[in-house]
Amino acid sequence: MEVTGPFRSELWSLTIFQVAQHVPPVKHALFALSSMHESYALPSESQHLLHQYAMYHYNEAIRQVVKISQPEHSYDTLLLTCVMFCAIESLRGNFLQSLQHAHSGMKIIAQARVSSSTDQPLPRIAPEMLAQTFLALQNQVMELGDSSIFRVFDSLQQGAEPVPDHFSSVEEALHWLEILINELLGFLDRFESVYKTQTLTAGELDMGAVPEYHTLQSRIDTWNRAMSCINELLDGVDVNQYRAYLVLKMYQSLIKILLGTALRDDDHFDTFSTDLGGILKLAEVFLQTQGFGVAKEKAECKPRGKQSGLDAFAHRKPTTAPTFSMSIGVVAILFLIAYRTNKPDLRDESLRVLRNYNRREGVWDSRWTCRLAERIIELKNGLNVIAGSNSPRWRVKVMDIEFLDRNCVIRYSVVPTRTLNSESGWQLGSPLPEQEYTGIVELD
Repeated sequence: MEVTGPFRSELWSLTIFQVAQHVPPVKHALFALSSMHESYALPSESQHLLHQYAMYHYNEAIRQVVKISQPEHSYDTLLLTCVMFCAIESLRGNFLQSLQHAHSGMKIIAQARVSSSTDQPLPRIAPEMLAQTFLALQNQVMELGDSSIFRVFDSLQQGAEPVPDHFSSVEEALHWLEILINELLGFLDRFESVYKTQTLTAGELDMGAVPEYHTLQSRIDTWNRAMSCINELLDGVDVNQYRAYLVLKMYQSLIKILLGTALRDDDHFDTFSTDLGGILKLAEVFLQTQGFGVAKEKAECKPRGKQSGLDAFAHRKPTTAPTFSMSIGVVAILFLIAYRTNKPDLRDESLRVLRNYNRREGVWDSRWTCRLAERIIELKNGLNVIAGSNSPRWRVKVMDIEFLDRNCVIRYSVVPTRTLNSESGWQLGSPLPEQEYTGIVELD
């Protein structure tokens, strides 16, 4: 299973199997996940039987977890099963249930933190290993716009551990990337309320109102410096290392864009068109290399430099075989570009890539995100038609995405766009307040 994508994970490659040998709920959850993944990734005549087998073990795992009477003595068991239940429900397409399992796991961690240390047994699993896993899950929930989540992992704090100035592996770089994404998402969430109360002068905000910005920028700069040398770790043979490097590079550009656009209105997103175009190229190379791993293929994929690495797969046809991962990936990025950009070439390219590749990364599924992006684009186009060229400019701002059983509710607001006057700075295109709406998008 490619549950961790191109990144190595001791939790998924070793720890879960070791615990499963001695803990029945984890064993049943592992059987269920393996069979559900095979049913998802390799559709065949035996798909129905695989699904039945998976559901038998999944239900058995749930029954045994429910019977646990003293959760504080089964901390590892509960968290491991939560992680696997998230993956199982994502494979089933039940994204609401997947997120609910993520919430459950984060609540367990929060409860353990406030409990007396004397009540806690010695863990089977290193605490930092589980913390990394649930930090990634928390980020995924927040990427959907759910700022109401009980945040187990706080954003930027005083005395936060410094970002290292070099990385020993792509996995270490990923760990710090997840931390920075959490800090950035928390900053952007709080910044929204500050943004609405600021007076814009000469195109800039009063930076004194957002003191976290400087600290966050400094930490991101340190991560970027460490990233500048990470290509030296690539051995030129391991395709997964190369694919992991591509993911890191995409998010390096994305963080730059998100931090830059946090200080500007929505139209400023397209001033990063060069970076956005670069992300799309890296995303397609990443997707074209999925499934590689045989030794002879590794030799063919050896990156001999940035451009040759990109060109190696320029003419490879997209695979339609479904792929699944719980790791950070490309679908959320493609969705963001597709619905936020107003440049037709960037929008059409991101939609094309989403349509061509059948990929699911946690709850981020390329097919439903494509439909959702198209729906948002329809809303934007409709507003432009209604407003007309002589009316104030408006934009659609996605507030959050909430999953139901087989569809999702998108909450969005229609807000007047601030336009930049070259002489006097930022000015409101219209004084009218933003209005919030909801829409439903079918996932099937």
